[in-house]
Amino acid sequence: ECLVMEHSCANSAEKVDGIISTLKCIGRVYYSLGENENAINYYQKAVDLSLADCLHANHGDIAQIFGIIGDILLSSGEIKEAMKTFAKAINANRLAGLEDMCNLSVKKEILMPLLKQNPNYAVASSP
Repeated sequence: ECLVMEHSCANSAEKVDGIISTLKCIGRVYYSLGENENAINYYQKAVDLSLADCLHANHGDIAQIFGIIGDILLSSGEIKEAMKTFAKAINANRLAGLEDMCNLSVKKEILMPLLKQNPNYAVASSP
């Protein structure tokens, strides 16, 4: 009986992973079409689904997705939101026990001076 449940959970995890991969692919397609808002929505759905599957949450993958969302926001000129998203990527990376990927700490250091020049810096730097 336990083996059947374990097999069922494994199949469920594989299905969730497949859906997450599909959502990321859709996000990539929208990004390549220049539809950043739709791209972010699909990447966020992939994060949400991954976090909902708490037994199998892949924090390294979540960190990577947050890094991609941060890059999209940065390319759209949304510096404050990009910073917040890069911070989420760094935290997810730490949960995964990984070093900063994609030089997220470096991106944060580069963005901080830009934020300090922003007249709304106090709002941007709040958690």
